[in-house]
Amino acid sequence: MTKANSTHYYSNEEVRAFSQFINSRLKDDPSLSHLLPLNHEKHDAFFAAFKDGVLLCKLINIISPGSINPNHITKSDNLIFQVQNLNTALAAAKGLRINLTNIGAEDISSGTRHIILGALWQVIKYGLLKTINLVDHPELAHLLSKGEDTRSFAALEADKVILRWFNHNLTSAGHNRQVNNFSSDILDGQNYLVLMSHIAPQIVPKQVLAEQEPQKRAQLVCEYAAKMGIEPFVTPRDILAGNPNLNLAFTADMFNKYPALAASQYDASEAQAIEEGKRRLEQEFRER
Repeated sequence: MTKANSTHYYSNEEVRAFSQFINSRLKDDPSLSHLLPLNHEKHDAFFAAFKDGVLLCKLINIISPGSINPNHITKSDNLIFQVQNLNTALAAAKGLRINLTNIGAEDISSGTRHIILGALWQVIKYGLLKTINLVDHPELAHLLSKGEDTRSFAALEADKVILRWFNHNLTSAGHNRQVNNFSSDILDGQNYLVLMSHIAPQIVPKQVLAEQEPQKRAQLVCEYAAKMGIEPFVTPRDILAGNPNLNLAFTADMFNKYPALAASQYDASEAQAIEEGKRRLEQEFRER
């Protein structure tokens, strides 16, 4: 952790992870060549890169294509246009129901580090979790508890659905542990290795489960995650430290690439109506 000011700290690990994510997603955008690649070791430059609002607008458009009209993004050294870009980005985020409560353009323009990092996390989290629902993945119906109805399941936060998915696979693998969080329950690396060897057995051999040393387990998790093509949100240190944001991001990306659930005959019509209602509200906001 690094001290942002007299009362707030921010995570160096999240600076690293978000830098890598943004670089990988936006590296081919020629209009950002003056900003990218971000260097996570140079914090002054990292946070300054968001000051003019262009990078934040571009990130939101990568996360949710079409959210911001490119003609409404102005590359300029003029503070008025920079604030306009930031307000455009924040309005788009609000339209997507991304939680940026009490964050204003001036917070980002002035380089308030913990607020910038918090905003980036909410945008990136939205992108990772937005399709974790019964409409985009009807096979998630396998995770409904006995007697649970569609509406109750659809109302669950996506991170809760990811935990159910994690535990479903641990049980299917014959493992005797469960996870209830993305911090203390995963920090010894064992649950990750069981999950990964179950959903990607062609890549992660079961022999890795014999490892007993947490540090070596964490290293194996990261090595095999790279082979699986998972975004490097976590390092072995992040696993051992139990960073909840980065471990959620890591697990969500794993689900997105390896859902590993059998096809379902589930009728998703009710869930479809719920999701369409949410998306209609987003579209109406964009068109205002």
